[in-house]
Amino acid sequence: MTGPTLLFTERGALEARSDATLRDLLGELAAADEAKLLLFAHGGLVAEAHAVDTATRLDSAFDSIGYGTLKADGWALAYLIWHSDLAEVVESHRDELSRQGLFVRIVLRVLAWAERHIAGAESALSLASDDLPTAMDALDPARERRGDDLADALEPDMATKALNADALLEEQLEQSDLAAILAADPELGALAEAGLDSVDGEIRERVAAATALRADARSPLAALGPAGHIVALEAIRAGFRVVGRFLHHRDHGLGPTVVEELCRALWLDKVGATAWGFMKNDAVAHFDRGNAGALLLDGIAQIAAHKPVRILVVGHSAGSIIATHLALAAATLPKNVSVDCIMLAPAMRLDAAASLLTSGGARLDHYRCFTMHDALEAANHLDGTAFGKVYQRSLPYLISGVLEVRGRKSYADAPLIGLERHIQALPVGKYDASEKVAHAAFRTFLGAAPARSVFSETPAPEGHATMSHLHGGYWADVKTLESIRFIARKGFDA
Repeated sequence: MTGPTLLFTERGALEARSDATLRDLLGELAAADEAKLLLFAHGGLVAEAHAVDTATRLDSAFDSIGYGTLKADGWALAYLIWHSDLAEVVESHRDELSRQGLFVRIVLRVLAWAERHIAGAESALSLASDDLPTAMDALDPARERRGDDLADALEPDMATKALNADALLEEQLEQSDLAAILAADPELGALAEAGLDSVDGEIRERVAAATALRADARSPLAALGPAGHIVALEAIRAGFRVVGRFLHHRDHGLGPTVVEELCRALWLDKVGATAWGFMKNDAVAHFDRGNAGALLLDGIAQIAAHKPVRILVVGHSAGSIIATHLALAAATLPKNVSVDCIMLAPAMRLDAAASLLTSGGARLDHYRCFTMHDALEAANHLDGTAFGKVYQRSLPYLISGVLEVRGRKSYADAPLIGLERHIQALPVGKYDASEKVAHAAFRTFLGAAPARSVFSETPAPEGHATMSHLHGGYWADVKTLESIRFIARKGFDA
């Protein structure tokens, strides 16, 4: 019994162990009466061993849950096994921050401060507590205020500072009520010194400079020492940014937004921001000349000289970036090559998707996205991995809230096409000018054909059903896989 067709890649290049596999795949397509290829690209929080196990299960003709039964319909099946470094970063730091004293202390302090301002009530959190998961569970989303309600409740000076948090001077940060809370913490300075290796390199450099210059003794934060002083300043700025996001309706709920903003300020490396950027670059690199995706499409172009070829690419999470760039690279193929795309909870930026899919430059005959309604997405809690007990949102929320970058700055609440809130729930007026352009273009793209977005739970009809409750669970969701098989056999319009 032969196993699945696995195409292993490294930084977009086909690994030597897959050279013969690609030749055999192209040979299978060339010999078939109808050349039909289903290519599956897994997501970014997937280790290689898990990706291989998933492909093996999906490929089995004896397991009706997967794609294997499509072989009898003449489909060639292939699984791209690409190096998704985010899985390694998350695994190496799994739950590390939630046990780290400095992280816990600062989150609790900022959380209590933000709850008082945003919920309009004294926090139920104990400042003496070090049980962060319990503190997160104690938050009541019903008490949160946003937009005009929050703006009316805040002191004008607070609203102004929150909306201009990144421009605040150190003196303004030091005069805040959050500075008084942090300055009064007798343990924060020692925790900052002991935990300094955990924070981002830029913060460590600032601490070293402050140590050399000796911190200004007039600052209320001076008693925390250089490390505590610098860390506290960034925590205060993060607190103001939390309030600003609530004012703009760009928050992800109080607890998650506090964690996001503190990670953006102090712990980007720990949550995998650099790895996420490298991984996106690797996804695109598959279609550089001589790399795996380009070699596949070159072979398909030769087959298309003799007969039509149908490609159905399924991209899960970060695999959606590969799927989209395949459609873009396929634009140069002969006209008898069709490309259909199915996205599963795509972790792709709205502006990138709008640019690539709506410009007319991609070969994309049909498109459908299966993802979750926001209530399910928000309850996903990172599938129990990486800070799941502290960060009570899904991986796409973490990507949107922390990992994306615009220009050289971390991009909070970066719109993703796999998040319902960004596709249709967030009021258009809450986007900035460039986001409005991307949103309008992508909404036009979605409206160009029926049912281009399908949200779980949708049990029927065939080809439109999905019931996944987990970001990482689409490959195992019976209804989603039934839909993919139905689309392969009957098309998108059946």
